[in-house]
Amino acid sequence: DVPVGEQRELIATVTNTGNAPLTVTRVAIDGGLGEHTLTNWSGGRLLPGASQAVRVRFQPLAPGSYHGVITLHGDFTAGVNTVHVSGIGSAPAVLD
Repeated sequence: DVPVGEQRELIATVTNTGNAPLTVTRVAIDGGLGEHTLTNWSGGRLLPGASQAVRVRFQPLAPGSYHGVITLHGDFTAGVNTVHVSGIGSAPAVLD
């Protein structure tokens, strides 16, 4: 639950658990959450066993409940490359 005009950031970790280099070509945020969410990593190459921390920032532009999917596109042969995400944009606090 994030007030409009503010932001919250979480760290997600992408790990190559395989035995060959992994190339992530794009990070996509689909669904209603897309226009309210940014990441600081758009892709790259991960050697076997390597990890990449990815900051995911939710910054709602209007009040509402938002849902979407973050998808990593690349040369995956197995494993999970999507995560479902959601966030709530609340009305900003009014000070008297």
